[in-house]
Amino acid sequence: MLRSLARSDQRRASEIYVSGLLRCSGKKSIRRIASESPGGYSDQSLQQFVNQSGWDPAPVRQRLAMAVAARSAPTAWVVDEVAFRKHGRYSAGVERQYVRSHGRLSNCQLGVFVALATEDAAVPVTWRLSIPRSWDADDSRRRKARIPNAERHQPYWRYQIEALDDLSGDWGVPLAPVVLDLRQSTSFAELAHELDDRGLEFLMQVNGTVPIRYHSAKPRLATRSADRRASGFPVEGSLSDLSAALSALPRRTLSWQEPATGLQVRAQFTCAPVHSVLPDGDAWRTSPMPQVLLLEWGLGKHKPRAFWLSNMIDRDLEELVAVTRLRGRTDVDIGAMIDRFGLCDYEGRSFLGWHHHVTLVSLAYAFHLSNPASPIRPPE
Repeated sequence: MLRSLARSDQRRASEIYVSGLLRCSGKKSIRRIASESPGGYSDQSLQQFVNQSGWDPAPVRQRLAMAVAARSAPTAWVVDEVAFRKHGRYSAGVERQYVRSHGRLSNCQLGVFVALATEDAAVPVTWRLSIPRSWDADDSRRRKARIPNAERHQPYWRYQIEALDDLSGDWGVPLAPVVLDLRQSTSFAELAHELDDRGLEFLMQVNGTVPIRYHSAKPRLATRSADRRASGFPVEGSLSDLSAALSALPRRTLSWQEPATGLQVRAQFTCAPVHSVLPDGDAWRTSPMPQVLLLEWGLGKHKPRAFWLSNMIDRDLEELVAVTRLRGRTDVDIGAMIDRFGLCDYEGRSFLGWHHHVTLVSLAYAFHLSNPASPIRPPE
């Protein structure tokens, strides 16, 4: 995995760091990793390797992605985020900002990742660090955090696309459906267009305000309009507005095991062919892209509790539902990386140092999954 590091001292430092992430107890700080490493490796040397050394993490991530995919072909590429809580204001990209996955403000760095996910495990293999708008004109903070000039604030969905472009480009990773949680986002149309343009399948969870165009085979379920009820025309409206019509569709009860608890869970699902309705200046237009809407109800409930939009119009219901469950699988693995492998323990401030750290944590976690019972022998 570390063959791309040019110098032997860099490779040795990276092995010591990964070994420390795997075997050190408590907080995985650079000082603790150095103090528990054999041979008296200094924390200053390890600090320099992680925070200042100019090695490129991208080739390491590519090798990691290829190795993870070779071990078990991914069922999905799950796109999500991690909030790295911070005190102060000088770590790269730190700001009091809205964390979509938490639904609240936090003083943090916001990292975007793509994980290769199966039913058994999910490994983040590529990362982006979101740059808040306030950092664009703050030359002092940018200089102290060593943020490259090209790294500027951009819409959040662009970081998601950039991370996906790593995998869908020339990395050699098998394609898989992209899974996103967009319940706290208004950028579903932009993301759907970009993913479809790249030939990527997607399944995105959205909120009830998303407008769609739905054609009912049963006219009385189509709309509140008396004329259209009589004619059976396709109707437009938000998912919440059309929930009554959609709830009348035949449902299927499916069960699965929750990764976090191991408990068997049951819910009801149905699918409906739809088209997104997109803003077009002051008007709206119907997207030409055919999509399918997947709806989920709790047993005995009248209102759907989850909406998913997908361009996988030829897949059966069970397959779509199985793919949606991989977000829960990813939550479990990210939780383990935070609790046991030091994902959020990085104390440095530099932009490149953050990228080095998350890359090596991903590598450590992938090693752990491949060798769960193997004792970790630290490098001499």
